[in-house]
Amino acid sequence: MPTWTQSRLEHHIKTHTERSADDIAAVHLLENFLRSNGRIFTDFSSNDKWPNTDGRFEFVPNPSQSRSPTQNFFVQIKGTHNSDPKDALFKYSLKSLAFPAWILREVTADPGILFVVVNGDKRGSERVFWKYMSPDFLGSIDANQESWTISFSADEELFDTDESIDAFCSKLNTISDKHSFMRQLDKREFNQKDISRIIASCDRDICEHIDRLDIYNETRDEVSQRILTRLEDFCKAALYLNAVKIGDFSSVNLRFAWEYALMSKETNYLSSFLVSLRYVGCRVPDDGQSERLLLKYYEFLW
Repeated sequence: MPTWTQSRLEHHIKTHTERSADDIAAVHLLENFLRSNGRIFTDFSSNDKWPNTDGRFEFVPNPSQSRSPTQNFFVQIKGTHNSDPKDALFKYSLKSLAFPAWILREVTADPGILFVVVNGDKRGSERVFWKYMSPDFLGSIDANQESWTISFSADEELFDTDESIDAFCSKLNTISDKHSFMRQLDKREFNQKDISRIIASCDRDICEHIDRLDIYNETRDEVSQRILTRLEDFCKAALYLNAVKIGDFSSVNLRFAWEYALMSKETNYLSSFLVSLRYVGCRVPDDGQSERLLLKYYEFLW
């Protein structure tokens, strides 16, 4: 599967389809569908054509406790006809990949959701489907194509009921939790020269820490504690390098690099490894725990 590269992202972002009457009807119907007792606040538009999004909505998980939104979701809303209600699997041909490309390149810290509304102008026969622009989904798209057929499963259909909206909000909460981690990641940009310096510095420091075992007769736990402080930087550099080399980007930040690695089964372990490294954070492990922790990381990398 051809991967997303900088040139393919820019190509798709510069294209968009013309607004249709079906899409306008879909926007209005969806605003009514997403009534959720104060959990979803929509800010949709029927006329925006660039960058081919239809606005956003704010998500408030527990409005009775706090009305402060925890996550913004960018949306694209498409309207269509001709769907058999008996079909368990619904398919839709997305004529432009501008929205997935824009989400991937520009707003990785804010998730994107594609809504497809069927028969939005026919009372009683409306259907609403949604697709989270997850790293797995974005990675499944052939970036060399100009359009893509999307399959929606039964649990990706919304119904105009409290139960269905409750289930949808529960899934939004799960997505928001993932992106709360991403918001903690650094937004500074690094190019390949910067990354090479980081890797060389980490390599030098880690090797020096290992040499201290013989030179200063330090314990394995003491050495492990020092290595742990540089291991996260080393993992970040690997994430940067993956995006720059594979994706052909001139520079990347950690938010983008972390999600970009998730898109491929060959590299998603790098993202998982960073999450596990963040377990240490600013805490100093108890005596004897640093070596055990480093051995677990070592086994994971192998």
